[in-house]
Amino acid sequence: MYLVKFRLMVYEIPSAAGPACIYEIRIDVTRVLQGVDLGDHPSDSFSLASMAVETDMVFRFVNSTDTNGDMRTFRVYQVIGTAAHEELELYKFSHSMTGSSGGTTAYQRKNMNSLIFETVGQISWSSNIIASAVYFGLEEVSVKDLRKVKNATSQWSILPEFISPLLIHFMELSSRRFKSGVGAAYKWKISENRTDLYCIDSQDKYIASWSNHERILRVTPRASAMLDRLVVTCFLNVWFKRLGRW
Repeated sequence: MYLVKFRLMVYEIPSAAGPACIYEIRIDVTRVLQGVDLGDHPSDSFSLASMAVETDMVFRFVNSTDTNGDMRTFRVYQVIGTAAHEELELYKFSHSMTGSSGGTTAYQRKNMNSLIFETVGQISWSSNIIASAVYFGLEEVSVKDLRKVKNATSQWSILPEFISPLLIHFMELSSRRFKSGVGAAYKWKISENRTDLYCIDSQDKYIASWSNHERILRVTPRASAMLDRLVVTCFLNVWFKRLGRW
């Protein structure tokens, strides 16, 4: 199995006729061997189906049934069996228009000892669509730090309009990076079908995957210690992608 890597380079060529510039786009296409370490997963197919295995923890996101409800109000159930009702309600996300100008989304996690939901963090919104900061307990993290792009793209804003669709396509291939623990780095990427997501670590080892159709997050058991961060970053990336702001 081969992956195709694209490197987009934009050159500004001064024009002898005046200040106008000619932009030359060169795309280097490199075919490389499959580089993602899937651990015990099959290595002959790079797909979400091949990454997710039966031992993964499975979480189902369920939106509020209120017809006027906010999409930032939802619940997360852990699927613990194959029967229809073998699910455990694990997270509650509730959005209210208090706090920051765009409101606040508080999230609770069920304490498995007391079986009581406890508030473990919140998301602050600078507007009705843009999240600004996330609290994981007392730790405040900027949303920009939870959705970092590897290469800065602000320099591309000056390019001619005809280049934009091409840039948008390649930007969709880029990852959104975040850290958890003592500097451990992870990244969410868009899958081949351009609707689902998957998360890998700095060694390109599988961590989690998101099925947009099923609204299911699958997480490898070894990432259970960072479950809060995976659930929140998955939600934020799905939210911004749906708004065309990946």
